Amino acid sequence: MQLIAAVVHTIRTRPLRKFARLACIVIGVLLASAFVGTVVTLRSRPTDKPFLSFWDFTVRAASRRVDNDTGYLIPFRSKCNEFWQTKGGFVECSAPILRGGMPSRLGVFDPSAAAASRGGASRGASGAGSSARGGSDSSKRSPTTKTAATTNTSTSLSEICRNNRDPHNPDCPVLWITYITRCTFSSNRFGDVLSEAGIPLAVLGLGTLWKGRWGLRVRALHDFLVSLPDDKLIVWSDADDVLPVPSITVEGILERYNRLVDFYNGPRVFFGAETVCYPAGHLWYNYTDPSSIPGAPGHTPFRYLNAGTMVGPAGLVRRMLALVYQEDCFDDQLLFTLAHLDPVVWWRDPSSNELLVASKRNEPPAIRQTHVIDTIIDWLTHDGLVPSIVHFNGTYRQAPELPHPTRAIPQPLIGLDHWNILMLAMYGVDISGYTLDDSRRSVHVSVTNSRPLILHQNGEKSLDRSLEVLARAFGYPYDAAALRRSEQLGGRTHLSADAH
Repeated sequence: MQLIAAVVHTIRTRPLRKFARLACIVIGVLLASAFVGTVVTLRSRPTDKPFLSFWDFTVRAASRRVDNDTGYLIPFRSKCNEFWQTKGGFVECSAPILRGGMPSRLGVFDPSAAAASRGGASRGASGAGSSARGGSDSSKRSPTTKTAATTNTSTSLSEICRNNRDPHNPDCPVLWITYITRCTFSSNRFGDVLSEAGIPLAVLGLGTLWKGRWGLRVRALHDFLVSLPDDKLIVWSDADDVLPVPSITVEGILERYNRLVDFYNGPRVFFGAETVCYPAGHLWYNYTDPSSIPGAPGHTPFRYLNAGTMVGPAGLVRRMLALVYQEDCFDDQLLFTLAHLDPVVWWRDPSSNELLVASKRNEPPAIRQTHVIDTIIDWLTHDGLVPSIVHFNGTYRQAPELPHPTRAIPQPLIGLDHWNILMLAMYGVDISGYTLDDSRRSVHVSVTNSRPLILHQNGEKSLDRSLEVLARAFGYPYDAAALRRSEQLGGRTHLSADAH
């Protein structure tokens, strides 16, 4: 008690009281300054990109390098502080997965090691660097890949692709790419469905150890695309939680991609859209409200980028990845979110006719050299300088050739599939919102009145097992044990009996 009394007496002394008052004043001034600075910053920030003023892909790109001999991205920060726990359930890889396995400098593909896989993980989409550059540099030429429309009009594209499933088949305009380290029941099913549909699949990462390096997948995809022609349309997706519908075909993918290009009139690379802004929720304000898009077909809850599915021409995707890659440990969904909101833009160089990609924050030199008079003429005669959308080789709408050197007007590169024209990110959609058609080969999504070809169940799955429910309804193999666990937890494991 005497000690406490002494402390109280010391605190009450006059010099200490003066010091306490002075400290309070200093703290109050600092807090007030911080508050005023925050208010001024918020009031003066750009209304279209309120939280992105610190981000500049072009400036950050100066710290990255591309190997001049191979065209591969040089890795940066490959050791990540990730507490990633791999789960059990690994099985022998199915034939389509093994057939799609490609050599990778990130880990040489060994079929025997993959078949006897123990410990690892599989999630999603990527490809790794090819050991060769593929002959010529495809970045310096216009798209020239042949398609079924130009080689054999009596044979469908699906049959041409089915007859030669080599990922580098020049006659097949579509290639699906995924990144799998160890095979699971779900990834094998994914490969089997694509094989049945005759869609070529490239699989990299087999036999390597998964360490939660999401940025590595970005680098791996870039390096693999070095060996592909610019006009090859690629689909990049996760594997374990992705399910193509039974009606999917090569022609169907091309047709849906064309619809996306026609509707959004500018972007050439499309991601699925989801209902939540993840992983950086504070960026929600930067996104465009889908209802404000011209010609919007109606309400949609799918507003934010989901990196689990992506589709676009290999040349533009590769250039985008070279621009935005940060490090192997950088979250891929955050990376693509920032690229979309930046926005990253594309155009053709007026002099070389080469496809170029850059950050919107740094105006391309070719654009700055455009003459004012020519620009005014173009505005009057070419509807705002937007390059016309044209068919290329009879398959899908590519980046058009430039008829005039001044029409190199940057367009946003990345678009989102807000209305599930091609792909659906399922998180936030109740299972009652799905109904099958009479043939049980496609699913109708009531919230957007759509029938997507690619289903991706993103997010937590312990309670919601909609993907397994749909797999069972399609007649695919399904995880019965997962459905039983979900049912025990109160999840719904049956679709509506009403056919749409």
